[in-house]
Amino acid sequence: MGGLFYSTGGAAAELGVSQDQVRALCEAGAVAAETTFGGQWRVAKAEVERLKAEGIPALPRPLPGPTAGRNGQRRNRHPDLLAKPSPGVIQSYEGLARKQALLQERRVDLELAEVEDRFQARQEQAEARQRKMDAERERAEYLRAAERFAFALFEAETDGAAPDSRLALAIREQLLPLHPFPSEEVLITLVRAIVAKFLAEWRETKRIERIILDARDHGLPFEARGPWWSNELSEWQVKVLHAVKAECAALGEEAPLDKIQAAADRAVDKVTREFEAHQATGRAR
Repeated sequence: MGGLFYSTGGAAAELGVSQDQVRALCEAGAVAAETTFGGQWRVAKAEVERLKAEGIPALPRPLPGPTAGRNGQRRNRHPDLLAKPSPGVIQSYEGLARKQALLQERRVDLELAEVEDRFQARQEQAEARQRKMDAERERAEYLRAAERFAFALFEAETDGAAPDSRLALAIREQLLPLHPFPSEEVLITLVRAIVAKFLAEWRETKRIERIILDARDHGLPFEARGPWWSNELSEWQVKVLHAVKAECAALGEEAPLDKIQAAADRAVDKVTREFEAHQATGRAR
């Protein structure tokens, strides 16, 4: 369109109408108009003169549709756009839409990262618990193997005697504080040392038992003992046992074997004198 032209505001001033009405006529195609590169309507001076001469045409309105109410009026109260949005407005709207979409994407990414972090932390906790359980199971099996080895050593040295119940406890007290567990060679050395201590105690106990049994079965005169064909003890043998125990108790638990042997001999001598006195009294009657 060549020649002079009016903006929608200038055309409205010439025609005595509002700028929105001129813009609406341009949008509806009721007047001849063009848009600039910036999206603004321009009306030729000749078109404005024609409108002055012929009058302002009525603004076309859409036919009532499904959303229309009575008398063809729309139920919603929002008026139709009076002009086509400019490229700047469209560009701003599109930019805002892109930012909103990006913001939503970032929120989803953050939520996903949080979920991944929680899942990873839960998985690491489960793996840590499993490693702990495996380590505890391995340590328990290690201790059981050490106990079996200790029992086998003890029984081999004592001709099958049952190990002291304290042996297993001593094994655990010695090995549990070790982190990590020692090698097999070191383990064998440790277990042998523990077993050796219990073997020494066992042998000491057996020597004491032998001293007591010898005092009971061989210390007294033959006549003071029970029948050789029976395991029944005589009253004098029972007295010897009580006397030996009393003498040993007076010595204390840490008494050496030679003192225990001397105590047993004293007990036998005492009971033997009592027996001989008893025999002499009987003969005197």
